[in-house]
Amino acid sequence: MPADADAVRRLFEEHLASLGSAPDAELDADMADFTASHAGDANAFLLAVDSDQRLVGTGEVRDGEIRHIFVQPDFRGRGVARSLVRQLLRAASAVGQQDFRALLSRHNEYLRPVFQACGFLPTGLTPDHPKLRDYEILRLTRPQNCSWPVVVITGGSRGLGRKLVQHFAPDYNVVFGWWQSEAAALELAREQAALGHWVLPLRCDARDWKRMEFFADLAHAVAGPCQTLIHTTGTFSLKPLDEIDPATWQEELDSTVTAGFHGWRAFTGQLKSHPRSRVVFIGDSAAEQLRARRHSTAYYIGKHGLVLLARAIANEHQQSGLTCNVVSPGVLPNSIDLDQPGMKANVGFEEIAGVIDFLLSPAADAVSGSHLIASRGWNV
Repeated sequence: MPADADAVRRLFEEHLASLGSAPDAELDADMADFTASHAGDANAFLLAVDSDQRLVGTGEVRDGEIRHIFVQPDFRGRGVARSLVRQLLRAASAVGQQDFRALLSRHNEYLRPVFQACGFLPTGLTPDHPKLRDYEILRLTRPQNCSWPVVVITGGSRGLGRKLVQHFAPDYNVVFGWWQSEAAALELAREQAALGHWVLPLRCDARDWKRMEFFADLAHAVAGPCQTLIHTTGTFSLKPLDEIDPATWQEELDSTVTAGFHGWRAFTGQLKSHPRSRVVFIGDSAAEQLRARRHSTAYYIGKHGLVLLARAIANEHQQSGLTCNVVSPGVLPNSIDLDQPGMKANVGFEEIAGVIDFLLSPAADAVSGSHLIASRGWNV
């Protein structure tokens, strides 16, 4: 608890003022006595301070509700609020709290991506209290069966990644990342919940190391240590080389091999904590074919790079139970270039999932550093 509680209250008042509100004696009674309000193992009140020990943010969890997350404006956008929510989830989860909720003002746009990055889902409900009708209820639930292995899928809201979430959800605790496709991610999470499956959607840009590091830490706090990492992301622009601008070039590289490296580095410790763990990179059937690619050149360079990265990981861990392989599909049903000459879907999502099933099985314990092409002989 802070030595100067008045500093916390002043920060709280500034936060409410930014939302056009003010402290309410009934709703904010817990701010009067921090110690009494946070008694109990699953309750906590946290402070964020800068290098000069100045108070820059606060947050609390009480009876499963994440409350009073606010950060001084000068410190927003630096991950402070995300860190506060993560620490609160970790503290309460460690003593058995399973369900969490948060109330988010419809005017508080800076906190919305924070809760998205932490896996909170909108419920469509508003609080019963008449003074809170301008708030929406968000919810996060931890897996009921924490003994199930954890599978993490980057880029899981659309295409192959989405099908992999659906494939593994009946038998694993699945954490999947999404970045821009909010509607698709929410639809997938609700679909799986209706089927009785637990999945956790976390908003994360896999190209950003800090976000991926946070993604891994949050996934561990909520679901447990990752046993299988499946990296699926990759931007395919279809632009010819002479028309690719530097930003597109960088995006194609970053979304493939750089994002794969970020995922590997972020989850290395968790993967190594298991006696048997798996890393699977989704490649491309043209990977390792060193011939001209006039369109999306950087994308193909990135896919080549994933094969080299997988083999480096496999070689480094050949005496452990960790394996790393690349699975490269042929033309999938969602390929954006199906209208190009010679392009026709020749492999299904479930067939790729089947290859990954094999790699996850004990039968594949000796398979590491391999590049498995599933294309029915196309493009080989």
